[in-house]
Amino acid sequence: MASNPLYDALKQQALHDYNLVSSLSPTKPTFPDWVITISFYMALHCVNAHAAINKWKWEKYPQKSPFKISRHAQALRYVSMKLGNQSFRDYNRLYQECWNARYDPFFLQNSHCSKAGKLFELAKKFIEILQ
Repeated sequence: MASNPLYDALKQQALHDYNLVSSLSPTKPTFPDWVITISFYMALHCVNAHAAINKWKWEKYPQKSPFKISRHAQALRYVSMKLGNQSFRDYNRLYQECWNARYDPFFLQNSHCSKAGKLFELAKKFIEILQ
């Protein structure tokens, strides 16, 4: 796979996120909200790197509305169009769980915390698209 500076930077960020989550003991985390959040961003950096190496222009998304599509929505659409249905389901789950971890005030009191290790494993699949 050819390289470019944007791809290299995004790949480095994804690997940095991977190392950070690994250091937080994802299977029995003290900070499950951060394991989940960083796991999602690791996947996001992988998706963005994949798009960069494939010279994807985010502005090319067809829009049926005059409203601007958020970068997260654009990334979801990219995953759906370029990486397939399973990747889309995995990425969307990471996105939703990350949102819950960041904004649900009861997140740490609920059983969601036990998902942190599984979500990290799910996010690690996105590292494979950079190989």
